[in-house]
Amino acid sequence: MHHVACHADAPTTDAQFHVRANGLVLTRAVSMYQWVEHEDDSRTGHSTPSYSKEWVDSPIRSASFHEPVTHKNPAMPVRSHRFVAAAHCGSLALAPSLTGILAHGQPLALSTEQFVRQGWTRNARGLYKGADPRRPAIGDIKVSYYVIPNQTVSIASKNKSGLLCTYQSTHDTPIAIIVPGTKSARALFKSAQAENRIDLWLWRLAGFVLMLFGFLLITVPLSTIRDWLPIVGEIIGEIDFIVSFVLAAAATLITIAIGWTRARPELSTMIFAVSAGLVALLALRHAVTKRRARRN
Repeated sequence: MHHVACHADAPTTDAQFHVRANGLVLTRAVSMYQWVEHEDDSRTGHSTPSYSKEWVDSPIRSASFHEPVTHKNPAMPVRSHRFVAAAHCGSLALAPSLTGILAHGQPLALSTEQFVRQGWTRNARGLYKGADPRRPAIGDIKVSYYVIPNQTVSIASKNKSGLLCTYQSTHDTPIAIIVPGTKSARALFKSAQAENRIDLWLWRLAGFVLMLFGFLLITVPLSTIRDWLPIVGEIIGEIDFIVSFVLAAAATLITIAIGWTRARPELSTMIFAVSAGLVALLALRHAVTKRRARRN
């Protein structure tokens, strides 16, 4: 764990536009005014394209448009890029892969002495290529710059012979944390764990939604067959959204429990029990529904 002041060994430079900044990372953000195609088939059932002019940070291939002749985008000659400086943190060198983890940075105002290439103009936000920034035309380009200044950072990484770099765990998981300011090791890892926990639950939610969709693809056709063939209905009983929801929840919990089997067996056992309880409730609901149907 290191709390050190990091500084670039030399100014970070974008040689293409001769922009320099004293900082760890210089980001060139580029966007071009382009045609964007939108498709609307909600009313007629047929694809009806519409077009708008928008600032987009990546090239859009107008050749794939439905109407490419009247909505043609030129090639994008300049792209966004991050320029990472060779840097030191105290007596330790900082690997570029670690520097690149730092945030986007703060806007960089270009000086009045900034060199401007032919066909470009300088404004308060950066550089512009086009006739009139107030009335952009297709193909106009604007470039903005952001810089991450030299600063004190907190780093959790591997020290490899004086080079701070990414640590590879025994499971080949890359571990490297670098944040601005001074933070304790406990706060640093607690913040990283919180981020990982959020990502984990988002993946679990996505898995549940996919399972629910899969069960609906199975149960909806079965419901249709049940309506057509009463004999089949007596066998499979009532199938609705609740059945699919409970089955998807149980399957998701079983998947989570399997993942926790080695690390936390007690928690895994509890999750298995909950999933079994859901299936039991579903079976009980089916039995009650079937009994009521016989009475009626």
